[in-house]
Amino acid sequence: MSFFKNLGDKAKVAANAVGTKSQEVVEIGKLKMSISTLESDIKKLKLEIGELAYDAHKKSQSFPVDLIEKIISDIDGKFVEIKELNEKIATIQAKDETNVAEAPPTEAPVTEAPVAEEPTEEVKVSFDKSE
Repeated sequence: MSFFKNLGDKAKVAANAVGTKSQEVVEIGKLKMSISTLESDIKKLKLEIGELAYDAHKKSQSFPVDLIEKIISDIDGKFVEIKELNEKIATIQAKDETNVAEAPPTEAPVTEAPVAEEPTEEVKVSFDKSE
């Protein structure tokens, strides 16, 4: 009877590990999606700066320094957000590596797959259509 109890306990541990790993993968995916959105926003803001500069030059107007400085500040803020999100990802990944290191060893040792032997006879390859 202890065999089945032990088996049930191991199944619970494995199910919990799978659930935890799945949550981590989903969380990292959400964070990476947020980073992607921020990077897209940065590209749009940089494009806006270029359009403002071009329009000012084309219309012989003064360069809109105040507006451009505000956009640059917005870009800098987005870079800070990206850094924070990357740090969260690193924390999750480090926690996962710690969990793997603390996992109990498997009962059966892992063996390597057998290596296929090299063919001993010579194989001729010809690209000549006449053969």
